[in-house]
Amino acid sequence: MARRLGGPGPYYPARAADLGITGYAVLQCALRASGRLQDCKVVADAPDDEDFDNAAMRMAQKGWLTAKPRLVDGQPVDEPRVQVVVPFRMGARR
Repeated sequence: MARRLGGPGPYYPARAADLGITGYAVLQCALRASGRLQDCKVVADAPDDEDFDNAAMRMAQKGWLTAKPRLVDGQPVDEPRVQVVVPFRMGARR
């Protein structure tokens, strides 16, 4: 299951930002009931060689990326594996 996140957060690869390049990274992670992503790995990113994969991993490791967990009986639950799409768009940072 792929989940879309909001803006790319506080880190945008410098070269991509300077050139106005947009892209994305897809991470596969464990999703905790708190919304924190853990044990992530990159499964895709585009365009190649723009460092979006490393930027997304850095943000996940620092807790800058979160996702909304699934609810069971009204309570958030851990999910062992989810895919999250991390978009990188100029002007999308908050």
